[in-house]
Amino acid sequence: MAGMTLLQRFEALCDRTRNTLSSRSFILWALPLIIVTRLLSNSPADPDLFARIAMGHLTLSNAAVPLTDPFAFTRVLSMWVDHEWLSGVVFYLVATSLGDFGLIVLRVVLAILATSCVVYASQRETPLSQSRFIWLALCLVHALAAWNSTVRCQAFTYLFVALLYWAVIEYRTHKQAMLLSLTPIIALAWVNMHGGYALGCCIIGLLCLTELIQRRFTVGLGAIAVGWAVAPFFTPYGFSVFVTFLLDSLSMQRPGILEWQPLHSDIPACIATLLLTCPLVCGIALRRRHLDLFAVGALIFSAYCAFRHVRFLPFYMITAAIFGGPYVDVTLSRLKDLRPSLYIAALRSGSLVVAVALAVGAFKLLFLLVSPKTYRLNFSDYPIGAVEWLRTSGVSGRLLVNFNHGSYALWRLYPSFKISVDGRYEEAYPEETVRENALALTPSLPSSREALERINPTHILLSLPPLPADPAALFGDGWKVIYQDRDAAILSREGGESTVSPSHYAGVPTDMWTPKF
Repeated sequence: MAGMTLLQRFEALCDRTRNTLSSRSFILWALPLIIVTRLLSNSPADPDLFARIAMGHLTLSNAAVPLTDPFAFTRVLSMWVDHEWLSGVVFYLVATSLGDFGLIVLRVVLAILATSCVVYASQRETPLSQSRFIWLALCLVHALAAWNSTVRCQAFTYLFVALLYWAVIEYRTHKQAMLLSLTPIIALAWVNMHGGYALGCCIIGLLCLTELIQRRFTVGLGAIAVGWAVAPFFTPYGFSVFVTFLLDSLSMQRPGILEWQPLHSDIPACIATLLLTCPLVCGIALRRRHLDLFAVGALIFSAYCAFRHVRFLPFYMITAAIFGGPYVDVTLSRLKDLRPSLYIAALRSGSLVVAVALAVGAFKLLFLLVSPKTYRLNFSDYPIGAVEWLRTSGVSGRLLVNFNHGSYALWRLYPSFKISVDGRYEEAYPEETVRENALALTPSLPSSREALERINPTHILLSLPPLPADPAALFGDGWKVIYQDRDAAILSREGGESTVSPSHYAGVPTDMWTPKF
């Protein structure tokens, strides 16, 4: 070292940093650190969380899963098929026991477990990958939509997907069937926690197909596939009802919901996904004579799902993180052959940038861990003041509310008020109910008044900013504003005056997770 120039010392430092970044032990703690730092920076309450917790409360109170919806006054489906009822039970137990803190910790724990499974599965799939840390970091950060809101049922799906991939790798690459043979037990929980169970069935189906093509299909694998296929028998709804519901739900259009739109509707996410797809495509093309059928099939299927619907982007990124390493390595190796000096310079500079970013992230995480705000949910998107005024007003009725706030309103106001619609969509409402609700809340459209009359609410919660100067004028004669703050207004046909100052409800209620029913 004494005879080395300053440049050589700098290059040696970069090389040591790169080797550290590629080590297994470093990846196992560094990637979860990145995920946790991002997740603790903000914890928005998911619009569907409240309805899930309400379902959990009903299930535990009645010692049975309810089959008809009690919350809406509008037209609902004859059977309420809540394919996420078990997630609701988990959320309810956590929320009522530990409040915001428990929900945030649950979200972080599920993310860490899923991330750790992805890292370990990737190492088992490709032990000697040189680009593992950077590739995993890019894919998992891009997959953060899986855990952005606090907390969604899909978080269980992405944990189960990572576990299932790990089991498949153990079975195919290391000839160990024990973990895969236990996955039908996971299917029993998954089928009652989230519709992502369908992705698990597709993964098992792809495994069976590729093993059949390669003449490695066994009776044991067939038995595992049967175990996955019969899981819907263990739902409260029966096999045929559940499977029909699941297939209909996956094929239906949801034009008003961004996460069900094609990926190109979110331009930044689409561009980032295309950039991450490029090295995969190049690597597959370069290794076309030595392809892993299952890995390539999983990449193609997950990419199709992601580009078709934004909500499946994390599924694609988890799949790419686990199975994309070999193809990224091939692409980088070809670049190294073409421009070796540029390749080495890029690796060294990239390693230093990552090391500095990790150091900054570590300090940020330390600050977040000691900040009380870190452990409180963000309810800023909800009309807290208006809903709390209705909750304590002593009145009851039928509340017309927009799609994103219906879940919050039913949790805080039932049974005094029933709501017009909420985010349960295909589970509880026919398509006409959702469309008519949106039409009634859009007074600028010609047929809005007719839709409002058909729905026939006693109260309207107008909570989409900016609020007009005279909200009552939008909905015609007979409607009067009985409460208004800067975020929302309540209209009633019966009239009456607000008797409570809006400032009284400025904060988040201390009994947020205490059910009223």
